[in-house]
Amino acid sequence: MQLRISGSRSGLDIGCDIKTNGTIVQAMVINRFSKAGIRIQSSNHTVRNCYIGTDSSGGNSVSGNGTGILITGSVSGNTLGGTTSAQRNLISHNSGDGILIQSGASGNTVSGNYIGTNAAGTAPNGNLSHGILITSGAPSNTIGGTSSGARNIISGNGGQGVEIAGSGSTGNLVRGNYIGTDVAGGAALGNGANGVAVTGGAASNTIGGTASGAGNLISGNAGSGVLIFGSGTNGNQVQGNLIGTAANGTSALGNSDNGVGISAGAQNTTVGGTTSAARNVISAQLGSGSDGIEINGTGTNGSVVQGNYIGTDVNGSAALGNGGYGIQIVSGAQSTTIGGSAASPGTPPGNVISGNSIDGIRVGSASCTTVKGNTVGLASNGMTGLPNMGNGVTVSDIDGTNSAGNNMIGGSSSLDRNVISGNSGDGVSITGALATNNVVAGNYIGPDSTGSFAAGPTGVPNTNGMSIGGGASLTQIGSSLTPTFTLSCAPTCTVASCGNTISGNSGIGIKIDDTSTRNTIRKNSIDNNGGLGIDLGPAGVTANDPQDPDPGANNRQNFPVIASATGGTIMGMLNSTPSAMFTIDVYTSPAADSSGNGEGRTYLAGTTCTTNGSGNCSWSVTAASSGSITATATDANGNTSEFSAAFAGSP
Repeated sequence: MQLRISGSRSGLDIGCDIKTNGTIVQAMVINRFSKAGIRIQSSNHTVRNCYIGTDSSGGNSVSGNGTGILITGSVSGNTLGGTTSAQRNLISHNSGDGILIQSGASGNTVSGNYIGTNAAGTAPNGNLSHGILITSGAPSNTIGGTSSGARNIISGNGGQGVEIAGSGSTGNLVRGNYIGTDVAGGAALGNGANGVAVTGGAASNTIGGTASGAGNLISGNAGSGVLIFGSGTNGNQVQGNLIGTAANGTSALGNSDNGVGISAGAQNTTVGGTTSAARNVISAQLGSGSDGIEINGTGTNGSVVQGNYIGTDVNGSAALGNGGYGIQIVSGAQSTTIGGSAASPGTPPGNVISGNSIDGIRVGSASCTTVKGNTVGLASNGMTGLPNMGNGVTVSDIDGTNSAGNNMIGGSSSLDRNVISGNSGDGVSITGALATNNVVAGNYIGPDSTGSFAAGPTGVPNTNGMSIGGGASLTQIGSSLTPTFTLSCAPTCTVASCGNTISGNSGIGIKIDDTSTRNTIRKNSIDNNGGLGIDLGPAGVTANDPQDPDPGANNRQNFPVIASATGGTIMGMLNSTPSAMFTIDVYTSPAADSSGNGEGRTYLAGTTCTTNGSGNCSWSVTAASSGSITATATDANGNTSEFSAAFAGSP
């Protein structure tokens, strides 16, 4: 039996106003109160098996309350709902928030309720504002739990599913809930704004978690799945969730905006973590502007994205691409870490970023980004192509104001290696006049995770391995000539393991357009590509010219000419700018490419030579001289040439 109380009959504006400790409110239908159905101003109460805002059938033949349930003041230990169906509250059809927790209320638990749906959890009957709002310095409250019985269905509301707002709203847990879906997790009953929003200085809150059952299903919402927004909104964690999929993790049920949005000065947000238990699946967001993760704006610093599947299903084996980029970092955001040093590709802290509708990763007018240990364009096994429809990784100057520089893609350790293969566009693209001082080191660009070419000519290659254009400069590809970087966040990489493997791409290994100079390419393995290993625009082999006066891509630096390669000695000459010093790098490959100019699979040795007044210098190195020998020249400003014509060496 249910007790029914109605504000239209009592003339009161609050249905139950609880001020003494230890009350149990159960089996009540409470509606038509202008301020709140229930207001709790003391501790250790339980509200269960109530219909708050609806009629006795769970329908809306009556008007709802203002707020469904209000917990306010320095109170704690209150429980709304429970872990059995008999304890469940239906909190729907109210004109404000379903549940409002505010003003220092802490240690309260909301579990097992239907908030914004009908009594069956199958159709919307939303509260006009948020499903749950935690605000005004309310810390350490728990929404949901790790058992299926503790799961709240928070769907169909006019505002956010859950919002945590304001300074002092810290340490709150949102875990194990379905936010934006029906009770089965298979159909969208989206909230009218974001699934979960953390705003206005709320800090150190956790959405999901690493314990079994702690992850939320956050799908089908009209805004983002999770939004972290505003200065002072620091140190929040998003872990273990399904964002944009159905509960099975294999079907699409996207949010209409980004999967996770971090913006407006929010700092030190963690999305995922270093274990598989922390992994979020962030996939299938709707619309061309809906990214898996978007990190946006000046002051939005220190974000860490690790161990996630972005654009794939829960197994990392099938594409459920986001409508926009897999990850987009834009407009002045700094010091973002994407991935980490991973023992093997496709494992945490590396992310799998594949199957997305544009680029896997876009760093757009953002700086000090580190991208390492990720698999971009392949399944989690590192072998099967799941192409991003654009480039694997793009670094670009998109706003003409903020730097797109001092970003590191890869690193000096094999644990830092990104595998960037199988993408429909280029593996890595760097473009724009403010895209300077970027480092690309130690990656597999074209091969699969074993370094073989299963992802290349016999599988799904990138178009070009790398492209540099639009005036991008001072790019370091492989080992460094120690160019001067303006920020310490993009250190040079000087050891042998800094070299990239750029192989198996359907087009050019590294393509540089006419507007881009001072791009250094040293000690990489470049082989088995469909076009030239290095192509300085315009397309095709750029012939040497006397004393090399011409401008253009890398100043169209002349390449060396090999004179002999026998008996362990390789000799040649260079004609270029008079009275200048050059670094000569010598490589060998099993065979020359179809242009007659070589690619360089294996780095052999390097030396320097200084040209005379006529622009000539001779050089030699001691190294194994068998195979197809080729060489590059790099001037003192870091401009690297195309590969030389191949020379058939002999032992």
